[in-house]
Amino acid sequence: MGEQRLIAEAYRWQRRLGHRVIETPHCAIVVDPAKPDLWDANHADDVTATTDADIDAVLAAMDEHLAHSEWRVVHTDAFTPGRFLARLAYLGFEERAVVVQMTCDRLKPSGGAPVDLVEIIDDAG
Repeated sequence: MGEQRLIAEAYRWQRRLGHRVIETPHCAIVVDPAKPDLWDANHADDVTATTDADIDAVLAAMDEHLAHSEWRVVHTDAFTPGRFLARLAYLGFEERAVVVQMTCDRLKPSGGAPVDLVEIIDDAG
């Protein structure tokens, strides 16, 4: 698996953690009606739609499954089809700043930063 794909999938997994995921033919919809204002809990991701009909299906799925939320959020990555991104721009979606994510297959010792471990024994601690 390429590094870009690994990073995209790790980030997607983290955003989905603890929420219901609805798989559709051209995207996944992450929903949590109990938290309608939490964008991480209510969004579409892993979009593969490239035709007008497929893009329409993604937008319809978002409307259907995210009716409890006032907004529509789509998490995109390097694998989101350009044609889908163009439709989002045409519809007035605004791109937000990218959050940098890193992943690795194995953790290696970093050479050590000085860390003092302190035992916590009460609530004040």
